[in-house]
Amino acid sequence: MGRLRSGAALDIGRNPKRPTNQDRLAVFEPLAPHCPDHLYLVCDGMGGHLHGEIASGIAAEEIPRAYLEARRGGTVEEALRAAVEDAHQSIRTQSESSGLAGRMGTTAVVAVVAGDALTVANVGDSRAYLVRGGSIRQISKDHTRAAEVKELGLESDLAPIGRSVLTRSLSAGREQVEPELFVEQFRNGDALILCSDGLWSCVPEAGIRTVVEELSPEAAAPKLVQMANRAGGPDNISVIVVRKGDGGAKRKEDDTGEIEAVSPGAP
Repeated sequence: MGRLRSGAALDIGRNPKRPTNQDRLAVFEPLAPHCPDHLYLVCDGMGGHLHGEIASGIAAEEIPRAYLEARRGGTVEEALRAAVEDAHQSIRTQSESSGLAGRMGTTAVVAVVAGDALTVANVGDSRAYLVRGGSIRQISKDHTRAAEVKELGLESDLAPIGRSVLTRSLSAGREQVEPELFVEQFRNGDALILCSDGLWSCVPEAGIRTVVEELSPEAAAPKLVQMANRAGGPDNISVIVVRKGDGGAKRKEDDTGEIEAVSPGAP
């Protein structure tokens, strides 16, 4: 397997109405001495600042723990599904014991690299992208009203205020959770991006691709956060960039030259 190299960045954003950071991220390279899988995750909490912080914190701690336990006797896909479901139930339990009455939840996007395989599980609208050969492709699936009506060809029938409503989440208010799973080859030169909507809602995919292709993962992650903040930073911003192999970055490590965001719709 080609060497994996990663960078991560987390920022509160610039919205004064969001005084705390409800996002959480985690990087495990590898997950444990006896488990060579590399695991990455981003969670975006919701339900008020305290409730969201609790939910995303539970998920960020519980998913790696539960994955490692389930992986002992299961496949990557089985372990990922079990880990997300376990985190969901932990959030429900915490909500009941703390009297929060089901008012907290979080998104989750989790990626595992095991050998040449990349497996992604997601719930909500935090995203996973794959950059390969000059193109970028969203791997994950948004669980929002907007995404659902788009699939049905009914985009014009949805009021703007309802477009970002989540249809799936790790939430105290939902009895069950059903993560979507995706399996891809992870080749030398490929790059993986995990991010919350604080990034993808502000920086177009072409801009994300450009930064990831031009810079090392360690430099690309904070650069993307900077670009989201320059675009207004209305939400918390989380991003993890992982590249396989030594190729990809076109700039030197010490190159601090500016990279401009590409306008939406640009190739």
